[in-house]
Amino acid sequence: MEVVCLGLSCVDVLVRGFDRGTAFREEICEVESIKLGVGGDAVNQAMTLSRLGVGAKLVCGVGNDDAGLYLRDRVAESGADISDIHYSTDYATGITVVVIAPDGQRNFIAPPAANRLMFEPDPDVCAGARVVSIASIMLRPFINADSVLRVIKPASERGSLVCADVVVHKGLCSFEDFYPALPYIDYFFPNEDEAKSLTERESLDDIADFLIGHGVQNVVIKTGRDGCFLKSRNIRLTVPTFDSPVVDTTGAGDNFAAGFIKSLIDGHSPADCCRYANAVASVAVASVGANTGVKSSAQIDDFIAAHRQFEAK
Repeated sequence: MEVVCLGLSCVDVLVRGFDRGTAFREEICEVESIKLGVGGDAVNQAMTLSRLGVGAKLVCGVGNDDAGLYLRDRVAESGADISDIHYSTDYATGITVVVIAPDGQRNFIAPPAANRLMFEPDPDVCAGARVVSIASIMLRPFINADSVLRVIKPASERGSLVCADVVVHKGLCSFEDFYPALPYIDYFFPNEDEAKSLTERESLDDIADFLIGHGVQNVVIKTGRDGCFLKSRNIRLTVPTFDSPVVDTTGAGDNFAAGFIKSLIDGHSPADCCRYANAVASVAVASVGANTGVKSSAQIDDFIAAHRQFEAK
């Protein structure tokens, strides 16, 4: 495997066309569409990477139930390795209702994060991987520095690049708990809101400087329609995204991370990695679902050739 993706998984119920500002008036509320899919940070990354031609392994936890089997089969169809999915008889597979607004923005209805399935990844599943991606820091099983270090410290010592994304749940754990793990992270992918919340800083430069000061090698902040911002000790980049329609932003950040990792593996420059990641995210948000839009690397190449980037701000 070139990339091992560890973290969150769930089954998604995708509801499009629901007016979130209006209470139910009748017994039945009609919406534009309801679809079933799979999601979760690690799932989205692994499936998108596999479709981009990267050998990807998914390490996650699901219940030994129908939803877990459905998730397993959908991931397998993408070509990702599912041999290290953990099955539990004590917990049910996570199910999330995704309510999608007309502008593509979404809200989630889900059980408390503390109720999610807990499993313990074997660090040896990452042996030989070029990239190890902790897709869901601050969610089970990565709820403290020890749980993260157990995976990424040996991976880093073996020569793997370590990437990480985050889901902010301050009620479950504090970001300060993770400071000892940050020096082992080569690329950190928070979105702008998450980054502000974690660091209690407002400007992108201040956020990045804070994280670099705690040991992160490269900070890549996803800034939505503005694209992304990358900073390390030697580089500072603002890379705009593409002028393209938005249907559903579910999984946009995970697809961005997958695109960045794909370009990183291909040996491209930081600016090109950002540009490619923006393109993958743009293709992803043009379809309903967290991981349905991206089909192949050729599709992304064609998209880049056919669409212009927004002007840098």
